[in-house]
Amino acid sequence: MMRKTVIAAWIILVCFTAGCARSRLSSFQDPAFTGKTFQKLLVMATISDMKLRNEMEQAFAERLTRSSTMAVPSATILVPDHKYSEAELSNLLHRYNIDGVLLITLVDKYQERIDITNYANCSSAMVSANAAMLSNQTCDISGYALRLTADCKIRLYDVASNQTAWEATSSTQGTSLAGFKILANSLAEKTVRELSEAGLIR
Repeated sequence: MMRKTVIAAWIILVCFTAGCARSRLSSFQDPAFTGKTFQKLLVMATISDMKLRNEMEQAFAERLTRSSTMAVPSATILVPDHKYSEAELSNLLHRYNIDGVLLITLVDKYQERIDITNYANCSSAMVSANAAMLSNQTCDISGYALRLTADCKIRLYDVASNQTAWEATSSTQGTSLAGFKILANSLAEKTVRELSEAGLIR
């Protein structure tokens, strides 16, 4: 029993000092694209902050590459603030042999104050609020914790038909120690797994 308690405490310590995040998705696949597998995707994040945009695109590109699907972050081939015509975009996609566009739109990003004063101990408060720190086997909680949330819309477009093959809404939450990059990695992991299970990527 003591060993289980120690292991649980160690897991909590690692999670909250490193920063953790989890993502929830609600998705829909167009039946017309059943059996369609995309070979190379342009990953495009519509986020005004260039740093956050790069973090999101890189997270998705790296995760897609691990799944043997070629991916190109839009920031590496599109000029910022340049308004591309439909013809220019079409030529660009064909030049790089891109057959799909994965569009990630950041709908909202915010922090929540979670009241943890009613929890009996530090561990239960951390698990429930998903934020806190352990230091020298003690817990210093001032009555609340912060939880970062990012809500997104994700669409996979088929270049040939200009139709949406798959779309989803998502909500990703992380600890107070989790930066946006960790949230982006969590969302990329969840999204790529679902796309793979749907057979849309390798």
